[in-house]
Amino acid sequence: MLATVSTAKPRRSSKPATVAPLQAAIATYQGAHAALYAPAPAAAYDDETEARLASERNAALARVAEVPCASDAEFIAKLRFLFAEQLREVGQSPSETGGMFYEDMLRAIELHLASA
Repeated sequence: MLATVSTAKPRRSSKPATVAPLQAAIATYQGAHAALYAPAPAAAYDDETEARLASERNAALARVAEVPCASDAEFIAKLRFLFAEQLREVGQSPSETGGMFYEDMLRAIELHLASA
């Protein structure tokens, strides 16, 4: 007896896949960061453009800090991300800078503890 093989395609949900708010905020930040550091023709890149792109990147990182976390595990993942990004930008840990430049990480902690 031969086995029958179905050729029917699996049904896909009509709903689009949802992206968690934290992942969406991180993706937005990564896009803003890439735009700031992307090579551009010298004629198209001036101080005003650089300041605008830096401001957009900073605002996107602040949004990452402010996104509510669904769990403590997601919160720890957010802190790890914020710490790594700030360390990459600043080049020194919070203990070496007296906490300066790590405001987004501190804001994330404040908001998470306030919502607990």
